[in-house]
Amino acid sequence: MERNVTPNGSDAPPPVASRVVRLSPISTFRRRRTPEKPRRSQSGSARHQAQPVCKAPILIPEGFPTIFRPTAEMGLNLVECKMTAYIFGHFDRIGELLFKNGTFNMTRSAFFSVCPGEQLNPNVVRAFSLLATEAERTRETVRAWFLPCSFATHVWAGAPLSDLDAAYAIPYMPATKTLRHVFLPAAEADGSYYLVLIDLKDRVIYSMDVCWSAETILQREAVIEKLRNAIGTILLLERHNKGFTSCWIPEPANFGDVIYPEGIPDDLHSDQTAAWLLYWLQQHGGFSARIFRPITKVWFSHASIVRMKLYSLTQEYEKTIRMKSAIKLLTSTSNELFPILEDRIERAWAEMLGDEV
Repeated sequence: MERNVTPNGSDAPPPVASRVVRLSPISTFRRRRTPEKPRRSQSGSARHQAQPVCKAPILIPEGFPTIFRPTAEMGLNLVECKMTAYIFGHFDRIGELLFKNGTFNMTRSAFFSVCPGEQLNPNVVRAFSLLATEAERTRETVRAWFLPCSFATHVWAGAPLSDLDAAYAIPYMPATKTLRHVFLPAAEADGSYYLVLIDLKDRVIYSMDVCWSAETILQREAVIEKLRNAIGTILLLERHNKGFTSCWIPEPANFGDVIYPEGIPDDLHSDQTAAWLLYWLQQHGGFSARIFRPITKVWFSHASIVRMKLYSLTQEYEKTIRMKSAIKLLTSTSNELFPILEDRIERAWAEMLGDEV
């Protein structure tokens, strides 16, 4: 299992030399109109599309024990409600495998960590990094890398380049000549998460840190500097470097400044950082104003990131992110167990209704 331990601030090296900037006041940005695009036809099976919206707890009986009960606001359909009952019930089978991808497995206990108030298991982050990477592989050109939390942990611990390349190159760093973004989630010992986004095209590093404070900035900047150097060194390897133009060499010094977008809140509790991270990792590289529409009404542009005027992440929306994240992991094409689990879910649902009658 991956360790979600990062050294505390007392062990951090002196402040790094790279310049850290905050975005200018909102008045200095020009409002960008986002043109309406034609709606795409929805993908997915007809069975999923035809299901009625869940009016929980009507569809899940009150007497059924579950640690995470869906609500009507989540907008789940009947099939999804069946999945949530199977995932977050059955306490007697906490060791049952619910996700498998090659040699990587996750049990029900890891899914339980998605619940509000729980400390998110780093393996859940790893699973979403795998899902995002596989989605990138299906594109005509790979434009983003998604690393798991363990990469930042190993980099901070001083792992040699050969070990990093051997452990992460094949599963998370597909060869590409059009790499633009590198997503680097990091976990702290207190259970909080933040995301470091390296934008290679616009030459800037974004610290997506909703738990930022004066007490954590020095240590986290030190982590970011090590991540900058590690990614820069990996990109200089022959199989990656040959894809870049001769006018720009992807050395760490060329990655630009570290920026903390002001629109991202920095006063949230550590248990809420997991919801933000899960939300960002499920955008599959589409890092633009559109991904913030569910929680924002005003957006502005700066390079490839957004300086937002955010409205608070409500407790109900946080629960929705967590619930749908669990469903997405279970039903993803990357989950080799889902065809088997479908039958188990139906039988468990039928048994539950039979008990209620």
